[in-house]
Amino acid sequence: RALIESLVPLAFVAVSKLLYPGVSTFVLAISFIELIFLLNFQHQRMGINGTTKLHDGRSFFNEINRRIKNKERFRAYLINISNLGIIKQNYGHKTGDELLYQFAFAFERAFLDAQVFHMYGTNFILLAKDDEKCHELQERLIAQMKLGVTYMDKEIPFDYIISEHSWQDDEATAD
Repeated sequence: RALIESLVPLAFVAVSKLLYPGVSTFVLAISFIELIFLLNFQHQRMGINGTTKLHDGRSFFNEINRRIKNKERFRAYLINISNLGIIKQNYGHKTGDELLYQFAFAFERAFLDAQVFHMYGTNFILLAKDDEKCHELQERLIAQMKLGVTYMDKEIPFDYIISEHSWQDDEATAD
């Protein structure tokens, strides 16, 4: 993935030079930089975290407000990966971000019956309906966290903290 990301600017300039041979490389490079800023701005407006591509904290609070307004019962599982700082020190920040992305991707795919949000840093929230399936979801959550991620054929476990909170009708209760 990192190799592909590093080749994207070069491919953009090469294709642009083929399509617009009279335009200087400098102008094409500036255009590419502006495109990156535009995409980052669009991600922020959409409420998407740039590293994990998950919905961010603003999206989470919008969803919470919607559910409270509609008097829906729901549970929020707050997940903190407590050893990611150590992983970044051992493997480097770029690798740490790649592991965070892998975790987020696997996490989102494992919980299609809930919404996953990346709040900031190493904090995630899993938002689900508060129904008879919530205990099964909680067991799946713990099992998923125990998996960790694989990096260069090496299993990297995550140390994690999970807290569970529920909202029922007009009052919030922490379990």
